[in-house]
Amino acid sequence: MNLVRAFETAFADAERKGWSYIYVFIDLHSTVIKPNYSSGDIPKEFYDGALEALKLMTNTDDMKIIMYTCSHPQEIKKYVELFEEHDITFDYINENPEVTTTPQGYGNYDMKPYFNVLFEDKASFNAETDWEPIVYYLRDRNSPSGNNERNKKLFKEMYAKEGGASLKVVLTNLVADGLKRRDYKIYYGGGRDDGGTKIKKYDIVLYVSPNKDPHLMVVLNVSKDNMCELYRYNEMGVEEKIVI
Repeated sequence: MNLVRAFETAFADAERKGWSYIYVFIDLHSTVIKPNYSSGDIPKEFYDGALEALKLMTNTDDMKIIMYTCSHPQEIKKYVELFEEHDITFDYINENPEVTTTPQGYGNYDMKPYFNVLFEDKASFNAETDWEPIVYYLRDRNSPSGNNERNKKLFKEMYAKEGGASLKVVLTNLVADGLKRRDYKIYYGGGRDDGGTKIKKYDIVLYVSPNKDPHLMVVLNVSKDNMCELYRYNEMGVEEKIVI
């Protein structure tokens, strides 16, 4: 489940409408915490990536996080204390009092609270696999630099996997992954191309065209003659030189 896209859509809507926050509802069992199916003692084993993601959300100024749980009141109190031990603070529990029903308003939020993003295993969120892209997305969004941590990790892994393969091979694999996931941002790096020419910097950016078909641009600044080469990769991962 690609909640990265849900975040991007929510922040884009908030900017367009002049909102100060987006609202994220977060289920606990089988989403953040592995259930123990025991009454009385709350489970305390977190899924990989969940704690870091929640900390990043807690420290994001334009986001409110809301605990969304069917736990008993006495259990909710224990959960609040548990999360506070990890420096995670929920803004609300099972409600969003900041978005209310008004006579001339668009929606009625008396029974269904308003949210922009929902973390819920019953809504197809897979806690075993879906936290990782969220962590990388939030790291990059909260980082003052333009680097994309997930892309950097993928590049290193792909390079090692290919046994020191050419930069062209690694980039092609990264591009194919980006087209599949549609969650690339920017990665600045360096290396050598097939001919041994040293590349000072390349940028990997995911652009979404008006018809919503994504493509990646790879900008290569070559030190030999200081030429800038712009490539586009189609959905098959095949490069097309655009400008020399």
